[in-house]
Amino acid sequence: MVVLDPPSVVPVTAGTAVHLTAHVLPTLARGSVRFFDGQSPIAEPVPVVGGVARLATAALVPGPHALTASFIPDTADVAASASTPEALVVRTAAATVVPRVTLSVSPSRRVAAGTSLTLSATVGPAGARGTVDFLADGAPLGPSVPLSGGVATMRTAAVRVGSHKIVAQFTPADEGWVPSSSAWTALAVTAPPSGRSATGLTIATQGGMRVRSPLTITATVFPTGRPGSVTFFDGSAALADPVAVIDGQADLSLPGLSAGRHRISAAFSPDSAALRPSTSATNDLDVVSGPVGARTTVTTLTVSPATTRAGAPLTVTATVSGAVSGRLVLLDLGQLVGGGRVVAGRWSDTLSLPVGAHRLTARFTADDAAAASDSASAPVPVTVVRSPATVTTAALTTGAAGVVTSGKPLTVTATVTPGDALGSVTLLDRGRPIALATVAAGQASFTIPSVGTGTHDYTARFTSANPRYWTAASTPVTRVSARSVTTTSAPPTTAPGASVAPTPTASPEISAVALESGIPTAAGSNLGIVKSGADAADLVAIAVVSLLLGFGLLVVSGASRRRRAVAPPTRGTSHPRHAG
Repeated sequence: MVVLDPPSVVPVTAGTAVHLTAHVLPTLARGSVRFFDGQSPIAEPVPVVGGVARLATAALVPGPHALTASFIPDTADVAASASTPEALVVRTAAATVVPRVTLSVSPSRRVAAGTSLTLSATVGPAGARGTVDFLADGAPLGPSVPLSGGVATMRTAAVRVGSHKIVAQFTPADEGWVPSSSAWTALAVTAPPSGRSATGLTIATQGGMRVRSPLTITATVFPTGRPGSVTFFDGSAALADPVAVIDGQADLSLPGLSAGRHRISAAFSPDSAALRPSTSATNDLDVVSGPVGARTTVTTLTVSPATTRAGAPLTVTATVSGAVSGRLVLLDLGQLVGGGRVVAGRWSDTLSLPVGAHRLTARFTADDAAAASDSASAPVPVTVVRSPATVTTAALTTGAAGVVTSGKPLTVTATVTPGDALGSVTLLDRGRPIALATVAAGQASFTIPSVGTGTHDYTARFTSANPRYWTAASTPVTRVSARSVTTTSAPPTTAPGASVAPTPTASPEISAVALESGIPTAAGSNLGIVKSGADAADLVAIAVVSLLLGFGLLVVSGASRRRRAVAPPTRGTSHPRHAG
C-alpha cells in the first residue's frame, strides 16, 4: 500500500519546488516509488528508505495537476501498488496579491432544518474582482456568487441535517491575485421532530434579478429520502405544476419573472400519511424593469462525455450570451481546474479528471463590467470511472534448445506485452523465486551464472507497477535440462614397482543454494566459484606453488630412502660366515 501526502502549500507558484512524500506500507518493504502527474512520470524512481520516498520538483507547469505515487517492489512477497490522486493547482508567477476572506453566517452555530441562512463573504483589500463559492464540508451550497464592492452574499436553506464546516472560497478574476479561502465556521442543523417534515427554500440568480433573467428555485425537504412533491408559489399563485422530490430536493427553473416584488415559497406534500406536510419561509424577490447599465449574460457549460474513464480526455465548452469577451475559470467542486479567454462568447478546452464524481462550473468575468455582467453556469455532473487494466502477457526464452551444459551460464529473457508496461518480473525455478528484475522497454533479462545438473522448470511472473493500467501475468513453463560433460580414456600402463598417481575426482556440482547466495560456492567445499579473470589468475598461481612444493617433497623423500639403503651395520650384530 502506498499513500501520497498532499503538497503542503496549495496553490503553488510556477517555478517553485513542490515537495512530494509517499509512505509505503509495510514500512520494511524494499523497492522504489515513481511519482506521476496524470499519466506522465515525474523524474526517475526514488528508492524507499524506512517506508518513505521523497521527491522535490519545480517542473510543474501552471494549471491543474493530479499527482499519484506508484510503488515498485524489489521482492516478490510484496505487491506493487499506487496511491489515490492528489489535486494541485500551479498558478502563474504574476499572482502576488494574497486576499483576506472573512465569512459570516446568520443565524449561526445551531439552526433547525429548513431555516434560511444568509452567507456573506467579504474580500479585501479593495479592488478585488472575482467570485465566491460557499461550501459545506467541501461541497458547494449553490452557484458561484460574483463580488460586488468586495462582498458576496447568498441565501440558502439547503444545508442538510448534521454538523458542518462552512467555508467561503474566493476565485479571483485577475491573474495578479491569489485564490484564497476563509476560516471555517461551525454550523449544526437539527432534524425536525418525529413524524414532521420541514421545507427550506433557496433562490439562485444569474447576473442580478432583472426582467427576463433566468431563475432557479430549489426546495430542500427534511427528512431526506421521503417521497412526495413540492409546489412553488408566488404569493398564492402556483408558479408551475408540482415537482417530484428526489433525494430530498426539488428544483424549478423559470425563464424570468415580471417586474415588481415577488413573494416566493414552497409547499411539500408527502406521499405517506405518516409524515406531515410543511411550507417554507417566504423569500421576497425584487425584479427590476427599465434600462440597465450592463447587459445580462448567461453562461452555459457543456461537457462531453458525461461519463468517462480515467485518463480519457473530456471536451469542455462554455458559451456566453451576447458574444462578449472576457475571462472564464472552470471549477470542480470549488477547485480551479482550468480556464482561459472567452472570445466572441465561446471558450473550449480538453482536460482529464481523477476517478470519482465531479461537478463542473464555468464562471465568466466580462472585460468591460459596464457593458456586460458576470455570470456563472449551472453545475454539470461528470463521473470518471477507473480504466480497465490492459491485459498483459509474458513470454520466456532461454537462448538454448532445451539442453545446456551444467556449470555454464544461462541467459533467460522475459518479454512483457504491451511494451509500455511498468513493473517487475520474478524468475522462478519449479515455483521457487531465484531472481527479480525491473521491466524496461517490455523486457527483463536474467543471467544465471552456473546451471546445476538436472532438469529446471523456469517460469516468469510479471507484477504490475500500477494495476489500474496493466494486469499481472505469468509465462508457461520452459523446461531446461542441464547435463555434465564427461570424458573417457584408456587407463595408463605403469611399470612394475612404479607408484600410481591417484585418480582425480570429478568436480562437484554447484548447488541451487549457491546460485542464490551473494558469493556462490562449490558444493561440498568452501571455495568461491571463479567469477572473473583476476580470480582465475589467483588460482593458477596457487596451483603452481602447490606443484613446486610437491616436487620438493618427493626429492627429499627419495634422498632419505637412499641413505637408509647404504648405512653401515650397527655394532654387536653377528654375521654368518661363508661356508666355503
